[in-house]
Amino acid sequence: MSQQEQVRRDRSTMSSRLVITLLFTVVQAGALVVVLGEFPAEGVLRVALAVALAGTVLSVLNAWEEVLLSSRRGCRRDR
Repeated sequence: MSQQEQVRRDRSTMSSRLVITLLFTVVQAGALVVVLGEFPAEGVLRVALAVALAGTVLSVLNAWEEVLLSSRRGCRRDR
């Protein structure tokens, strides 16, 4: 595989990862709004909901971190 083909493949992988992360973020944000706005939680259920939502936020942040790291690696290879 040539260097140019490798760069194209890396960019394609990066683009698909970016699209998936964007969709994931939109879905998680929508779910967060619905749950916070519509879900009546009391006591232990409220704590469980807070933990689940914190996990959602962490997973979104982790996904974006992966996208940023991948893009930086791709930029270094292009030089």
